[in-house]
Amino acid sequence: MQLLVTQMKYQDPLSPQSNTQFIAQLAQFSSLEQMTNVAQGEQNLIADLQALQTSQSLTGALQLLGATVTVMTSNGSQTSGTVTAVQTSGSAPTVMINGTAYPISSIQSVTR
Repeated sequence: MQLLVTQMKYQDPLSPQSNTQFIAQLAQFSSLEQMTNVAQGEQNLIADLQALQTSQSLTGALQLLGATVTVMTSNGSQTSGTVTAVQTSGSAPTVMINGTAYPISSIQSVTR
């Protein structure tokens, strides 16, 4: 908009800008504003979806409290135990089994 005002301010009064050009520029500015709003809306939507995914992961992990689970350890073996705590570390929750925290993605089976 500032560009448009500056252009109007310094135009030649004996040869003013045509109405067609002026309307075309207004339409371009309007389109640019709408595209900016859409991009900002997409960024907000992505952030909201990530927050929802984190919340759902945490809810799922909390439902495992007291359950017996089998997890795949970092060295490739399996261990079983009761989930005694749930922690959040970044965006993915971890479950505490036998005093060790495991990512929820390492759970192989759940028994109640």
